Amino acid sequence: MAYWIERSADQQFTLYQQGRTEPGAIVTNCDGYKKISPHQRWRAADLVIVGEDEKLIWDASARYELLGQMWKNLGGKHGGDFVGLKDMNHFEL
Repeated sequence: MAYWIERSADQQFTLYQQGRTEPGAIVTNCDGYKKISPHQRWRAADLVIVGEDEKLIWDASARYELLGQMWKNLGGKHGGDFVGLKDMNHFEL
């Protein structure tokens, strides 16, 4: 099962506030207005691996490294290569 969720500027700004003005870890450097996220342009998606027990696996494991390498071999960008803020679940065209 997969879901594709469009991200509005307001939703992106809410994510941007995490770790800055809201509790939590910083998850993005794009504020949704001045710096537009590729998610807002439909050029990126965050994927999550579903384990055999049907639980979601979010941790930055070797599985995401492998998926990222495969994606890059197809010409895409992987968030595991980001400098400073690693985003192992991020896959971008």
